[in-house]
Amino acid sequence: MRKPERRQLAVSTLMVDPNVQRGLDRNRVARIADELDLHAIGTITVSHRGNGSYHVIDGQHRVEAVKLAGGDAEKVDCRVFDELTVEEEARLFRLLNNTTKLQALDKFKVRVVEGEPTAVAISDVLAKHGWKVAGGSGDGCFSAVAAAERIWSRDPKAVDRTIHTITRAWGHEAIATNGFIVEGLGLVYARYADAIDDNSLADKLARYPGGPAKLIGSARGLRDAYRFTTPTAIADLVVEIYNANRRTKALPPWRAS
Repeated sequence: MRKPERRQLAVSTLMVDPNVQRGLDRNRVARIADELDLHAIGTITVSHRGNGSYHVIDGQHRVEAVKLAGGDAEKVDCRVFDELTVEEEARLFRLLNNTTKLQALDKFKVRVVEGEPTAVAISDVLAKHGWKVAGGSGDGCFSAVAAAERIWSRDPKAVDRTIHTITRAWGHEAIATNGFIVEGLGLVYARYADAIDDNSLADKLARYPGGPAKLIGSARGLRDAYRFTTPTAIADLVVEIYNANRRTKALPPWRAS
């Protein structure tokens, strides 16, 4: 990575690559614009790509605030890195934001672009089962990356089995990948491993009255009664669901194992 240069650039020339940036918070942009002082806007970190375009690595909210308050012709001080790879851009963004409250989902997506092995591996598992790492409540959107990583640290195979089971049971409903469900189901796979018939569990979960929303609600009641965390309450319920009407190879109860 070469030493950056200081340049003044018009905000109209500055672009954002969503693969190496968090989502734009319009309310934050408006707050910055309301009190805008160009002399106090600071320095924007920019990547000058080989095709001649300038991409903001750090400072997109300030850039948008300048556009809003002053127009596209306004110029800002920039620290410009020439010809970084996208992976280098992602790494630089993450490092520059390590001391700010960067959401786990935003940080995870940047780590995927950066090529960080755990994030890439989890992303590949999700893609294999038809999910995409994204916020929101649309079908196929998976945002519970922190829960997935906690399970990965226990047993990487448990993540794949968890996502397979959720997908077989409930399709690609976003609520099915609520972090409590992901972590609770992952805990079950991490603990019981090959003692579980994955497809049998998925088919029983598919028949659970009220679906994933009801499962979360029941877990919260159990959590309060037994002082569990919500994920461990999910795990307790999942074991009971799996064992119901099972004549052989039942799992030891969660609370007794």
